[in-house]
Amino acid sequence: MKVAKFGGSSVADANQFRKVKNIIESDPQRQVVVVSAAGKSEAEPVKVTDMLIKLEKALKAGTDFQRLFDHVSDRILKIRNDLKLDVNIEADLAVIKANLNNCSHDYLVSRGEFLTGKLMAAYLNFKFVDPKDVMIFKGDEFDYQASSQRLARIYAENDHLLVPGFYGADVSGNIHLMPRGGSDISGSILASLLDADLYENWTDVSGILMADPRIVDHSKKIDVLTYDELQELSYMGVPGRSRSTCS
Repeated sequence: MKVAKFGGSSVADANQFRKVKNIIESDPQRQVVVVSAAGKSEAEPVKVTDMLIKLEKALKAGTDFQRLFDHVSDRILKIRNDLKLDVNIEADLAVIKANLNNCSHDYLVSRGEFLTGKLMAAYLNFKFVDPKDVMIFKGDEFDYQASSQRLARIYAENDHLLVPGFYGADVSGNIHLMPRGGSDISGSILASLLDADLYENWTDVSGILMADPRIVDHSKKIDVLTYDELQELSYMGVPGRSRSTCS
């Protein structure tokens, strides 16, 4: 069994969803999928997560937040409609809107992953698993034992799971965010808890390129790179665009 994680740019719009589905269906061992919130695309220069952070700031400042909420809603609904999914995502959006004035920062910012995950689960026909039910924290520490037990019960009944990344919850069900980039953490933890044969971390560009293709056109791909070289580059803070697999 493999756990496959897809970043925000890989789930940015309906066309990216289609690419993800092709990847998943190309290998039946990819049974557990982790997704970030819908990220940047040519049509949308701002990540849904950042849109939600702006929304929270507008709420605190007492300024007009409706435009920001409508933008998030329209983006999620467009993905649903473009893919012709039978998902009542309006109900989830209504719950979020009803909670805006009294919800926590962690709850609001995590809704990008939640909504994107709901759509991807329907598109792949995988069981949607809310991370608040399986990624359990005690304070700031991750509770591996409690999480393993909860996840095992669900996986025993459903072996094709879609789990949003970036957040979990405490034992009382209060949402707990991971650091930015936390979807990668979610994917690796889930792979460990499920004793997966392989953990794959996908982005929207295949291979490791010599420069960011969003800045430098026709960036050349590096054909061979040792793990030690890649590790040293990461320590130096060199940005990269890649599709990588890690066991």
